[in-house]
Amino acid sequence: DQIVVKLRQRLKYVEGNTRETLETVLGPLTALPNRLRDAPPAETLALFKQHPLLAGILDNASPNRPRDGTYISEHPDELVSVEDDFGDRASPADYIESFETFVKANMNVAPALIAATQKPRELTRRELKELAVLLDANGFSEANLRQAYGRARNADIAAHIIGFVRQAALGDPLVPYAARVENGVQRILASRPWTAAQRQWLIRIGRALKAQPVGDPALLGDPLFAQHGGFEVIDQAFDHGLGDILKDLNGAIWDHHVA
Repeated sequence: DQIVVKLRQRLKYVEGNTRETLETVLGPLTALPNRLRDAPPAETLALFKQHPLLAGILDNASPNRPRDGTYISEHPDELVSVEDDFGDRASPADYIESFETFVKANMNVAPALIAATQKPRELTRRELKELAVLLDANGFSEANLRQAYGRARNADIAAHIIGFVRQAALGDPLVPYAARVENGVQRILASRPWTAAQRQWLIRIGRALKAQPVGDPALLGDPLFAQHGGFEVIDQAFDHGLGDILKDLNGAIWDHHVA
């Protein structure tokens, strides 16, 4: 009963990408308290065991507290310096080191990290969102990682979160994600003789992957493809083998030999 009450209090303050990701994993959040209230207590126990980060996310969900409006100074503001804030990691190099330590310690434990490092061919959007939530909850957002690697290694890296994880875990080179997609699509196009229609679809799928990472059947639900019938219709153009082809494309994108 206490958990149900606290869920009702906290869930309304879970917003943005975090809420979207949780609903992908747990279903509609507004229905969760009633679902647990009406279910055996064992279901609540199983929920928090299956999703150990959930408690921390809920603990951090709270209304924004208004500032007291107290003036500190009436002097005009002046920009003195711009510095990166990596929390308790003092420098970009420290931040990268902490990230690498976290990934290596959890790459065989956390399902999202297992998928990113060991099963990229099988990756789904759901696992990608779970990966982002896991890393963000531990202080490793994609934006901060890009900034840290750029500062520490003097490079502007647009590698994508999976690329940073695989670099930390496996030593894969950091390659801009758009270049990975281009290389992956070209590798698939060269892998066998395709019909003109099949080649056109593969090129379109490659373009979509640059904005919507991970090739799974859900990708074909986007408006670009839905207007042509979505996965079921496009799959017919590939003799019902499109599911495996999407997996091959994931593998081609994240194969470090291709990069």
